[in-house]
Amino acid sequence: MIRIMTSNIWADVFGNEVQHREDQLFETYMKYQPDVLGTQEVWPNWHASALMTNMQKAGYRILNDAPQGVVNYNVLFVKDERFDVRHSGFEQLACTDDLTKNVQWAVLMERETGLRIGVCNTHFVHRAGPQYDEVREFHAEQISWRMNYMMQKRSCAATFAFGDMNTRPTSTVFPTFEKRGFAHLATLAPEKPTFSSYHGFPKRGEDGYFHGVISEQPYEANTLDHIVGSKTDNYKVVDYKFVVDQPALDATDHCPVYVDLEF
Repeated sequence: MIRIMTSNIWADVFGNEVQHREDQLFETYMKYQPDVLGTQEVWPNWHASALMTNMQKAGYRILNDAPQGVVNYNVLFVKDERFDVRHSGFEQLACTDDLTKNVQWAVLMERETGLRIGVCNTHFVHRAGPQYDEVREFHAEQISWRMNYMMQKRSCAATFAFGDMNTRPTSTVFPTFEKRGFAHLATLAPEKPTFSSYHGFPKRGEDGYFHGVISEQPYEANTLDHIVGSKTDNYKVVDYKFVVDQPALDATDHCPVYVDLEF
């Protein structure tokens, strides 16, 4: 079983310091033990946080291929004992001048079996309106090209893209992925979540810490975090879940999302 997780960790630009939240997220990741973890909104203070050092100590390799002087806001973590990183790279998403919107990708080889998979961690533009819907469609095209390249040129059995795509499950982004050979993995799961992944900013309590609650909106209403994968018989989706443990709800405004895959 391979577990892939995506997690928007809530940039510290809203008076929401990383202290304490870094420990809550680390606790969450250690509980769920993703083999591959894609994080979004990794602003400079997150890069300097205890989360990074603790993840390394826990056996995760941090993939950050941004050029010198460029911040990678979408960092990948890979469980080192499980996967050898064969190739990796970084690219900005096109059609936007927002430098927080990029792709960190990798080709991973399972050490025990030699199985290769490709992964792309990303964060799409967030504004509403038809012109931004078109931009997100272009983002899907750009990532689809990278995913198909990894299938065809890097011998991957399957490829996956995940992240905060800032769009709902009913948007035109997913037909764009479908046309290029990729399915939303929630549609292949035995059950999909019934509530939205985005639950809003946690509120600071009298104790000085943030506290979040599960979204009351249905799945289709405001789920922004997604995982797509190549349409192939090489794997099946066993589970597709949102994490609603209290430390995760308190640490960020997005539920971590994970998929369990059986090859």
